[in-house]
Amino acid sequence: MSLGQLLLTLGVALLVFDSKKLPKLIVDAACFFATCRQYYYDWMAKLEQILQQAMLEKQLEQNKRKAQKIEK
Repeated sequence: MSLGQLLLTLGVALLVFDSKKLPKLIVDAACFFATCRQYYYDWMAKLEQILQQAMLEKQLEQNKRKAQKIEK
């Protein structure tokens, strides 16, 4: 169970049994962590895509150089 899920579960449980401000704070924190986590995974996916593109371009350059050497 991730930290966000744990905080959300605790917040909901406390909301059911107690109506003070602490449960709302815990739920808000859980939502914040879940949002940050999603942004992190989105950013990492974009970074991975950029790195893959760079690797493919480098491979293409190497293949072009090899082809030029073979032609000569």
